[in-house]
Amino acid sequence: SLLNMDSYFYQWMRDRRTGVLDSSNYLNTCVFKDFTSLTRRLSNCGVLTGHNGCVNTVSWNVDGTRLLSGSDDCHLNVYDPLKQKLLVSIHSSHRSNIFSAKFLPSTCDYKCVSCAGLGSVEFSEFTPSGDYLPHTFNCQSSITYQVATTPYDPN
Repeated sequence: SLLNMDSYFYQWMRDRRTGVLDSSNYLNTCVFKDFTSLTRRLSNCGVLTGHNGCVNTVSWNVDGTRLLSGSDDCHLNVYDPLKQKLLVSIHSSHRSNIFSAKFLPSTCDYKCVSCAGLGSVEFSEFTPSGDYLPHTFNCQSSITYQVATTPYDPN
């Protein structure tokens, strides 16, 4: 029934957010793809602007109040999605498309990790005013597609 599916969905979201489910597991991320009654109820509530290239990654912070995006324009953007406001735009030190970016847990959403083509991984610290301190690691010899964080661990 629709009510049971909704209940299951909210439980799944809680488990995923708190780290009970591994969000990088493909089976966990596509579990609702055939629930058309759920997807039909979704709608576009706004558009976030700020990138000049294809957006390849979008990631929520732990409490759902911030959104981090990375793009072909090599920028990392932080948004307040409820106000549809761009808070910080950082021109990263990546030299190619950003494929993945995540907030680091327990850092008040002022630190993130990202990766790009050409194999670069970047740890970034930033402030609400846009000050930015990158730490770049060139530890891959080929394209890097995904970064992952551990819930509640800022390291």
